[in-house]
Amino acid sequence: MIAYIVIGIIGIFVGFLIGALFAMKISEKVMYQGRFERYQKQLFDSCMSENRNHKIALDGYFLRNNYKRIVVYGLGVYHEEFLKDISENLFDEIYLADRSAKTLNGNNRRVYSITEVAKQDFYDCIVVTSYNHAKEIEKELRELGVKKEIISYRDLVINATKEKRG
Repeated sequence: MIAYIVIGIIGIFVGFLIGALFAMKISEKVMYQGRFERYQKQLFDSCMSENRNHKIALDGYFLRNNYKRIVVYGLGVYHEEFLKDISENLFDEIYLADRSAKTLNGNNRRVYSITEVAKQDFYDCIVVTSYNHAKEIEKELRELGVKKEIISYRDLVINATKEKRG
């Protein structure tokens, strides 16, 4: 009987140790992910500031790819920043789109829904301005059938010096 109690206590102790080790590993992973995300945001902010200080617009990418009609997807805080970082006069048309299209005002521009963008072919590429959800939005657009290029504002900002126009 005592042997069963000892085995039970050892089992509980081993289970506790294994649980503690797993918890430490998960905690480490979460902390690493948080540090990486903070680094990415600092890199983005630094590149944005550097681009603006050196008057590097984001137009180079679009000019190189001959994209004249773009959809700006996501009308959060970064859509305004994106529009500041391009020369709108270089484009034939800039369309606005957002998941909440029905409730948003695009400053006298029509705001398209995600399904309208997916079902139509009136643009050359889509720029996703959401900093935190760009990958999820791209995945959703692809699942809805979008074949056109989708690029994140974050990638444009970070790579602007490579794409700058001469």
